[in-house]
Amino acid sequence: MRKLSLLLVFLMTTLIGFSQTNLIVMNNELTKEYFKDYVSSAFDRGYDVQNELLEKIEYIIIVSDEFPISELGKYDSEMKLITLDSKVTVDRLILKIVLYRELSNILGVPYNEGSVIMNSHQLDGFSYSAFDDIDIMDIELSKIFTYLDNTPNFRR
Repeated sequence: MRKLSLLLVFLMTTLIGFSQTNLIVMNNELTKEYFKDYVSSAFDRGYDVQNELLEKIEYIIIVSDEFPISELGKYDSEMKLITLDSKVTVDRLILKIVLYRELSNILGVPYNEGSVIMNSHQLDGFSYSAFDDIDIMDIELSKIFTYLDNTPNFRR
């Protein structure tokens, strides 16, 4: 109940700053762009994941510093909510990778399996800068979708 109350307070106080992507409410334009990039990257590999994600997500919210999120992001299936820690806004690559990790987890890739992207905890000194390289990002996303191919409940 506390989570729901906090979410409602947050939504009511920041509603003006929200944007929508199909039916997902987001409070950050870069999040919206990266969501579209993820769906497009999956589609380019032969996976149509948009409908499944739209069924499972209603909100993608970056919360304020007052509500820290462990491991920078988490998904609540009951509330259909991805919550991202405000620290992800420090660097666009951190935001992108954490969002991709949560989206991939929703589709069925467990944390800490399949790709470096899926690591829920990074060691001190880890740098997300390698993901700025198109080839590295392509390899890591391919690993995620290859993992999904071997997941029995995944619909291609």
